[in-house]
Amino acid sequence: MCAITAPRRDARDEYRPEGLDGSTGGTDLSVLAARVRPPRRPRRPPIIGEIALLTSLTTFLTHEFPVTPFLVPGLIPGGSGLLILAGLPKAGKTLLSMQLYIAFLTGETFLGRPVTPTAATYIVEEGQAGRIQSRLRRLLGDRVPVAGHYVAVRPGLRLDTADGRARFADAVRASGTQVVFVDPLAFVHQLDENANGEMAPMLHALGGLTHDLGVLVVLVHHQAKGAAPGDSRGIRGAGALAGATEGNLMLSRSGGGHRLTVDLRDGEDVALDLFLDRTTLRFRVDERRPVVRERATLADRVAGAFAGSDEAVDVKTLSGRMCLSDTAVSTALRELVQAGLVGTAGTRGRSILYRRLTTAETAAICGYRALWDTP
Repeated sequence: MCAITAPRRDARDEYRPEGLDGSTGGTDLSVLAARVRPPRRPRRPPIIGEIALLTSLTTFLTHEFPVTPFLVPGLIPGGSGLLILAGLPKAGKTLLSMQLYIAFLTGETFLGRPVTPTAATYIVEEGQAGRIQSRLRRLLGDRVPVAGHYVAVRPGLRLDTADGRARFADAVRASGTQVVFVDPLAFVHQLDENANGEMAPMLHALGGLTHDLGVLVVLVHHQAKGAAPGDSRGIRGAGALAGATEGNLMLSRSGGGHRLTVDLRDGEDVALDLFLDRTTLRFRVDERRPVVRERATLADRVAGAFAGSDEAVDVKTLSGRMCLSDTAVSTALRELVQAGLVGTAGTRGRSILYRRLTTAETAAICGYRALWDTP
């Protein structure tokens, strides 16, 4: 009688005991041990850039990441990422982006601010080569181009496909460029511009690519018709566009001139009043008006939402009206409550309601605090 030992799998994934297939005798323990798969070693977390994707908070906080200074102080961040320069058709956004490209080449000032000389490439997917050459010649003037800067006219760039992004990455590596201008964004993809579900994956992939390559990509784009001048929410297309960038530059016409509004992820928001020098095709800061206007603080904006109304609202309602995050609105409300400008007005479900305080209420709160703080 054949011995019956440990079961095993055959090619049909059925368990058959050893010794019932016509063989004689059992199976040696060493053979069975050899069939046992050794335990898997724990996998190390994948490395993204300089640090593991999953790491302890202590390690993350003590890691020394490189500090990337601004390429143009207060306007153009350094390092990698996406930047959008948007405006209405014929507003001058291509001229302004070409002016910035030339400034990277020469190291001269851009809108009155110093520029770090940087290897740059300008990719233009619309217009005629002769006209583009004429514009660049006028912007360059008598300055002599230096090596390390490139131009591509209608190369058929596609950023919505893996193959197209791979070609783009190969060109960036071969040229050693650090800043790439893509003009216009609408001509380098075939997606539904208004669909977050289509645009977000492309922007996510492109953002990861810029990180891997260590380059800044400036996307020249259009502003939506009817959008408020200088409002980054007025960038044409899906909301993912404005949210995927390190900053958004909005060029609009203002009072016979132009205004450039800059919203940065890490930096102060500014607005520059400009005029276009038709001789040199260069934008210059309009000295007749304030050079830089700081925007209202977030608390000021939230306070403005209460102006002229005694309505009590919660954080969700305010954030929806102002297109801000709940966290940003909550932070601003805490500041306004401490300043005695806004107070609580009960609750609605689990949400706290806030209302604008009257002048008398504000005075009473401020007076009480003054007495409390008096030694």
